[in-house]
Amino acid sequence: MMTAGNTHIAYATHDNLVFRGRNGAPDFIYLEHRCKITALGHLAGNEYAFGDENGQVSLFTFTAEGRFEITKTRPMISGPVRCIEFFHESKPMQVKIVAIGDGGPGGT
Repeated sequence: MMTAGNTHIAYATHDNLVFRGRNGAPDFIYLEHRCKITALGHLAGNEYAFGDENGQVSLFTFTAEGRFEITKTRPMISGPVRCIEFFHESKPMQVKIVAIGDGGPGGT
């Protein structure tokens, strides 16, 4: 996935998020997550989200200068998140997050 402004190539590898800088932008690796990251999505601007194997989705911001900050984490489903989608309501600044994934243990 490309970040806003095409400054970084972003991808997950096991429990890390890697941001490879392009055109002189600094590289950044987020190492603090403790379970496998299974999905990555872009909301708008500098806002993104990642999902993990436990069904949690973490919203975060990332800037071209390499500033990373998790803003919110919430459980979404009972199994691994495979895809994260966003849609906007008619109210300003209201965004809905949809986590798509496996049903987890015992799920169908």
